[in-house]
Amino acid sequence: MGKIDLNKKIYITSVIDMSKRGIVMVFHKGKKAQAALEFLMTYGWAILIVLITIGALAYFGVLNPTILLPEKCTFQAGLQCNNHILRMAVIPPPAAATDRNHSIFLEFENSMGKGIIIRQINISSPVVGCYIVPISDDVAYPPPDVRGETEVNDNFAGKPGWYLPQGKTRVIMIDQRMPSVGPAWKRCNLPGTSIGKTKVDVAIQWHFNDATATFTHTMNGEILANIESS
Repeated sequence: MGKIDLNKKIYITSVIDMSKRGIVMVFHKGKKAQAALEFLMTYGWAILIVLITIGALAYFGVLNPTILLPEKCTFQAGLQCNNHILRMAVIPPPAAATDRNHSIFLEFENSMGKGIIIRQINISSPVVGCYIVPISDDVAYPPPDVRGETEVNDNFAGKPGWYLPQGKTRVIMIDQRMPSVGPAWKRCNLPGTSIGKTKVDVAIQWHFNDATATFTHTMNGEILANIESS
């Protein structure tokens, strides 16, 4: 008998082992694919129903965070916004300067330790643009409004602006009324149709009643509210 070549024997054994491993690997891959297919066949309809439901809720606005969140009106500590309303006109604004259309009402309470004088309020968002400049208000204009107040410029101690005493609450209204002559000191533009809840940024220029206009500060706030029809 001839001599067995040990090198050839080792080579043949290695090839057989590798072939077996390959078969085992293919077998395992096949089982994983089958398991994945069975999972999709079993739970695929449930997953599809969940996705359709989420899509429908999003389409009808149920998942809109502005609907889910409550209304709010917030400013820095010391100036509380107790009440607010954004009211749009249901008809185009008349031409008369004293008529109202779009309007915003804000009820402020002062707990800053001293009285404050508000010189200007700006309210803005992509769909809202309102402002009031009390220091430019002619004290003889406008006529008494819904609050019974006859002026926005209180001119407290000879300092022009809207005066809010310490510990007191007042309501200020921003609407479309303008004086017949001179620059507009009050204006309010809201969407002509209801758009639901929207977020607006508010910037208030103010100073303490015992300080001069040199020490005017800017306070930023935020309102999240429905724009309602009047």
